[in-house]
Amino acid sequence: MSDPSQAPQATPPRARRGGEQRDTSWHPKFLENLAEFGIVSHAAQACGHNRATAYRHRKDDKEFAALWDDADAEASDVLEMEIRRRAVDGDERPIFSKDGKKIGTIVERSDRLIMFLAQARNPKRFSQRHQLEHSTGQGGLQINLIPAVPPQGIEQPSATDDKGE
Repeated sequence: MSDPSQAPQATPPRARRGGEQRDTSWHPKFLENLAEFGIVSHAAQACGHNRATAYRHRKDDKEFAALWDDADAEASDVLEMEIRRRAVDGDERPIFSKDGKKIGTIVERSDRLIMFLAQARNPKRFSQRHQLEHSTGQGGLQINLIPAVPPQGIEQPSATDDKGE
């Protein structure tokens, strides 16, 4: 959460068993760290607590749990934006001559990250998953590895195609 004015406000202390009040003053700082880094243990340590305490508060406080979900979603968005930047925009790297002089730059993009983005946005079209099909017919053992979702315009073979049935 880069804008401090949008930081979640502290929730009033909650009553615990035996009438004790639970300290929730650390919740806003925790949520801010969680939104920035997306790591529960890091966010809890930044507030002087451990992850077990954070999860206990989440379990007992529905309002805190909802704010936690929002902070987690924000962290995921930040991560996705960085993945997209590296995949699409790339990083500029220097190019050096044999004698060590910088002679230019090149923009390196990541095909692998582009594929991860494509799979996340459209898993049916870009899935890498496969199904294994086997049979023990008259011709012996036959094993077919078939994409779970065939590429558009390509028909999936069936186990009977090679048997002539």
